[in-house]
Amino acid sequence: MPGKKTYIANIFIPIILGTIIYFVFRPDTYISIYLRQLFYIAGWNPFSIIGLNYPAVIYLRNFGSDILWAYALVFAVHYFFDKTTRSLYLTAAICLGFDFLIELLQCVNIISGTFDMMDVIVEAVATFVAVGILFKLCKEEKHDKEKLDS
Repeated sequence: MPGKKTYIANIFIPIILGTIIYFVFRPDTYISIYLRQLFYIAGWNPFSIIGLNYPAVIYLRNFGSDILWAYALVFAVHYFFDKTTRSLYLTAAICLGFDFLIELLQCVNIISGTFDMMDVIVEAVATFVAVGILFKLCKEEKHDKEKLDS
């Protein structure tokens, strides 16, 4: 099982970075509006600093937060299971289901947002990357434990 610090870092750093991306690149979202009101940043336009016509900026604006949050979700869900490689399959299924559910709820206008199949794809890729990292961490931990036991 990866250590608690590993889980905390892989949950909170992506959440914070995803929120920063929303704040900078998506000023029309609830998160941006709330943060500008909370910190009294009225009328600030990040697009006067950062141009939107670059492909990397467009990709980051459209998918960056989704990727980071889907990645963090895997670590958060896995933390609440037995933290072994066995539970990774269940973790992946829960996270993929949740990602798809959120997009579906956007499609039928139950929650705000725009349904985008590309969001589902990038979130699935982020989920599989996080599961792969957790699988490697769990295997390394098991291997280290076996070395100590012998």
